[in-house]
Amino acid sequence: MAERKEGGKEVVEGEGRKEKKEKERRGKEGRRGGGEERKGKERKGEERKKLKNGRQKERDTADKQLEREGEDGMRERERGQSEGARESEETEDMKWRME
Repeated sequence: MAERKEGGKEVVEGEGRKEKKEKERRGKEGRRGGGEERKGKERKGEERKKLKNGRQKERDTADKQLEREGEDGMRERERGQSEGARESEETEDMKWRME
């Protein structure tokens, strides 16, 4: 693996893509002062992403909940209509028997 500099940029020959990416990442970590610790802006950006994802998940679950409630409401209405229809049939039968 020969390394040479070309126009201020390091060119790595014979090195796989993953190794090259790893080397670049290590270089960036060194510049920003450590591997795991990150500067404020980066950390804030990640926190925003997490919040955004969390809000989206909450919306999705709320939508599913509403959907389920809507389906349950439709079933109840259907049951109510069928019960109402049965009651009207029963009252008609009673009228016929009375006559």
